[in-house]
Amino acid sequence: MGIREVTRAAGVAPAAFYRHFDRIDDLGLVLVDEVFATLRQLMRDARDDVVAADDIAKRSVTALVRHIHDHRPHYQFLVREQYSALVDVRVAIRTEIRLFSTELATDLARLPVTGNWPVKDLVMLADMIVDLMVRTAQRLLEVIDEAPEREPEVIADTVRRLRYLTFGATAWRPSR
Repeated sequence: MGIREVTRAAGVAPAAFYRHFDRIDDLGLVLVDEVFATLRQLMRDARDDVVAADDIAKRSVTALVRHIHDHRPHYQFLVREQYSALVDVRVAIRTEIRLFSTELATDLARLPVTGNWPVKDLVMLADMIVDLMVRTAQRLLEVIDEAPEREPEVIADTVRRLRYLTFGATAWRPSR
C-alpha cells in the first residue's frame, strides 16, 4: 500500500502524512509497536495470578481473541506484513515475536514445573507457544472473514493445543 492509498483512506492530504512520517515504513513500524505493546500487556494480565495450566490457556486464548476482534485491522496488517517487501517492517515483526517468546520464557522459568529447566528448553517451549498463538491469530482472521460460525471451534482447538503443550512440559526432562 502506498502513501496515497493510506492518506486517501485516512481522509487527509499526502502532505499531512509527511508531518508525522518520513516513509511508509515508519507508519508500519508504529503499527507493529502499537499492536505488540498492547498484546504483551494483555498476555501478562492473562498469566497473572493463575496457577492451573488450563486457566492460563483459556485466559490467554480469550485475551488474544478479544484483542483480535478489537484490533482486527492491526492483526490483518501483521499477518500480511510478516512477509512484506518492507524489510524494516518484516524485521520489526520478527523481533517483536522473539521478544514475546523471551518474555514468555521468563514467565515459564517462574513456574514450579519448568523453574529448573535450562534456558534453551524454556525458550523452546515459549517459541512453540508463541508460534501456536501466531498461527491462531491467522486462523481466526480467516474464520472471521470466511466462516464466523467456526470461531468457537478454532478457540477450542487452540486451548486444546496449549493444554497439550503444557501437559507435555510436565513430562519433559531436559538434558543438561
